[in-house]
Amino acid sequence: MNNYNINTCTIKTKIGNFLLESDKRIILKFIPTKNQLPFSNSFSNTIQNHLNNYFSGKEKNFYFKIRPFG
Repeated sequence: MNNYNINTCTIKTKIGNFLLESDKRIILKFIPTKNQLPFSNSFSNTIQNHLNNYFSGKEKNFYFKIRPFG
């Protein structure tokens, strides 16, 4: 049995909202969404800042650990 503490939140970017699911600072799922979740944490705020900097051209590269399922 897997012991995951999955955090789910919505990230706002210039191209739309994204649903972020993460566990211990590792991205599990990152998909576009129209829903708005009020929850956020420091990890999601960091990702949101990096994405907005990337879309505005201030940042060219950024890296996060991912563990995709499927």
